[in-house]
Amino acid sequence: MPRLVAVCAVHTLHPDAGSVGVTAIDKRPIEGDVRVGKLGVRADVQASRKHHGGPDKAVYAYAHEDAEFWERELDRDLPSGWFGENLRVEGLDVNGARIGEIWRIGDTVEVEVTMPRTPCATFARWVGGSAARGWVKRFSDEGDSARTCACAGQATSGRGMPSRCCRYPRARRR
Repeated sequence: MPRLVAVCAVHTLHPDAGSVGVTAIDKRPIEGDVRVGKLGVRADVQASRKHHGGPDKAVYAYAHEDAEFWERELDRDLPSGWFGENLRVEGLDVNGARIGEIWRIGDTVEVEVTMPRTPCATFARWVGGSAARGWVKRFSDEGDSARTCACAGQATSGRGMPSRCCRYPRARRR
């Protein structure tokens, strides 16, 4: 059964060579129940509001199965939050999700898939070392875009909660 592995929020802002000068990509799991609302996970921040956050990009979901793939590829541990994600989920087809899909996490949290994640140079710098060179293309070529989601209202979520897709978007008629 699909489940929520972790809810993550920023741990530390790090200096970054990008235009903002800092990055909030360093996310870590939050213990216990967590408030999730229209602007995302309580206690989380985004350094660049131009490209991250807001009602249509409130949370970023990443699949545990994809993280395991990258652990093997990069030969290192990639704990929940390492990809900058707010939600690490297991058993949901995150990369196959369609725009408009609604996921229910636990009994009260609903998120709507709004767009795929577009990896950026900040993400490549976060990867670091020799893997950083060509990282954006490599990550994208694997089809690992994950999904950015909007939150429907204010609710509480916590690790281990069951997760499922509860509504698919209607197919457009031509």
